[in-house]
Amino acid sequence: MDYENSRNPNASRRDTISDFFENAVEHIGSDKNDEILPIAKKIQATGVKTAKLMSRGMECLVKNMGIVDAEYFIAAIQRERFDYTKWHQEYFAEDETVESFLQKAVAYAKNNGK
Repeated sequence: MDYENSRNPNASRRDTISDFFENAVEHIGSDKNDEILPIAKKIQATGVKTAKLMSRGMECLVKNMGIVDAEYFIAAIQRERFDYTKWHQEYFAEDETVESFLQKAVAYAKNNGK
């Protein structure tokens, strides 16, 4: 996420997301690649319905941050208009694989002392 966030052109949103990860209960680093990669591939292959994804995301936020901070995080993200799809298309190849994205994220983390 650090790699993807570093490419976010919206400074306010980039700072908010960075603050979130600084306060997150657990950061899953590259040492968990062997566990994460099969899950990511499965999600990528099957897709996830928006409502289900949002529900899982909110559960994760509330579990790790509490309801008040989770709501604050959502409000901070929504504060500014941001077209994630356009940004994603400009910065990431449409056919990028989970493996190549993971390699870029790991390289970014190593180069930035994460």
